[in-house]
Amino acid sequence: MRLIARILLITLLHVSHLSAAQKGNDFSEEEAIRAVVMNYIEGTGNGEPDKLRKAFHPDFNLYTVNNEDDLWIRSGEKYISIVEPGKKANRIGRIISVDYEENAATAKAEIIVPGWRVFTDYFLLLKYQGNWKIVQKSYSSRAFHELDNPVVQDASIEELFTEFDSPDHPAVAALVINKGEVIFKKAFGSVQLDSKIPATTSTKFQLAGMSKHFTAFATLLLAEQGQLSLTDDIRKYVSYLPQYDHVITINHLLTMTSGLPDFWSIKNIAGWHRDDVLTQEQVREMVSKMIPSFAPGDDYIYSNTDHWLLSEIISHVSGQPFSDFMTEEIFKPLGMNKTLVIDDFEAYIPNLAASYESDRNGGFKTFKY
Repeated sequence: MRLIARILLITLLHVSHLSAAQKGNDFSEEEAIRAVVMNYIEGTGNGEPDKLRKAFHPDFNLYTVNNEDDLWIRSGEKYISIVEPGKKANRIGRIISVDYEENAATAKAEIIVPGWRVFTDYFLLLKYQGNWKIVQKSYSSRAFHELDNPVVQDASIEELFTEFDSPDHPAVAALVINKGEVIFKKAFGSVQLDSKIPATTSTKFQLAGMSKHFTAFATLLLAEQGQLSLTDDIRKYVSYLPQYDHVITINHLLTMTSGLPDFWSIKNIAGWHRDDVLTQEQVREMVSKMIPSFAPGDDYIYSNTDHWLLSEIISHVSGQPFSDFMTEEIFKPLGMNKTLVIDDFEAYIPNLAASYESDRNGGFKTFKY
């Protein structure tokens, strides 16, 4: 009886061992399949054609049906040829499911191109020379706005910011919003590279040229309130400007078609150093002597002068300093309680991220506006 019990125990242990081994093999095979599909997702998303070659079977084909209801086939090499090396695509990919038996497998993935379309990719894989390879792919798609509740995992989004997720990288903040709902919010890198203080979602960033959108917003708000007209001559509000050959309107400033040169460019040509402080009074003196390069509306030139003049007009019309108007009429109503206009170069701004730019050696150097 004791011998039978021992044999039974040994048999059970053996069966248990085989079961565990089988599960282990299942897991490794599934992971191998997932790795191949991820090579496809990363290869197309990050501009890495070599990952696609690694994922595709030599006889890979993409199958789809065109608008004329004809079968459309694209070979693997043709597919790979449209992936530009190093060019990242605006897409978020994730694996939905994997199923396999013996040497054949199927996989399903979702590729989201924010603001455009959502693709569902279907893969057929075969084990070829000991490795899993994608032999066929087909897909379906729908408009992004048709997606009721896009399933976007934090991990999938974070993959887009892998290169920024290091204390040796300048601060980066990311926010993803879908239909008014925040679905991802995170900061990466360091506020200052020397201190390695990690960035957070409360870190302040200098918007530089992006602040022009807010200046335009404030201008249109005053127009909506009837306090100015976009067809007004700007000299109606900025008295120190000279008489031009043609009328420059507020709309010309908004569209950067005034013809007035960029005061930053003039500053550099005049021999100023990037670290030199340029005051409001100095800009006013500079702008008051400018001559338009072309008749307003005849051409376009990117010019900081245009939006700087809009800030002058906003101050004149509102009777407030530009920074105060933006805080009271724009930032506070929108709940932007940590946003401000810096009008004092000596002001201390807590939790402000330092600005950097790439150097020739692949590192970073301090950026000066």
